[in-house]
Amino acid sequence: DINASAAIDGSKISPSFTSNISTTGQQLQFQNNLGGRILFSDLNNNPDYRIESSQGKLQIDQNNASNPIFKINSDGHVDINNNLDCGAGVDITGDLTIENTSPKIFLTDTNNNDDFSIRNENGTFKVYDETNSAGRLKILSSGEVQVTGNLTVGGDFTVNGTTTTIDTTTLT
Repeated sequence: DINASAAIDGSKISPSFTSNISTTGQQLQFQNNLGGRILFSDLNNNPDYRIESSQGKLQIDQNNASNPIFKINSDGHVDINNNLDCGAGVDITGDLTIENTSPKIFLTDTNNNDDFSIRNENGTFKVYDETNSAGRLKILSSGEVQVTGNLTVGGDFTVNGTTTTIDTTTLT
């Protein structure tokens, strides 16, 4: 006879279940100093995935703790180490920071051309025409603004300082 209140010390057995595991309680809980881990192992295909909670973080990885796909850190910030596709849009209530040696934001119009990007290349702010592979506007770190092509001003045009003109035939 086994008493209904008897406990099985998990450190002395290594159960292997070949069918579904169900619980009538409200939670599956891991209690130890190392956290818990659930491994999703597909015997026919790779990669395998796991969910792990350890040292104040929760992460999903391809069975490789040093390379998480998704990680919630102990301070609450979230790391996503691959591309993130959002079908419904992204709402940001704080600052957006993009860090890279040449950061870009692509603005792709899915039903018309031209498509553009906004770039920071070596300290120069650029608006770039991706469709025609051409820079359209530059703001240099000195404050100089360079426009490639025609510049149409819809209101008054005021110059404070010296102007240099090359072709003044249409200047009135």
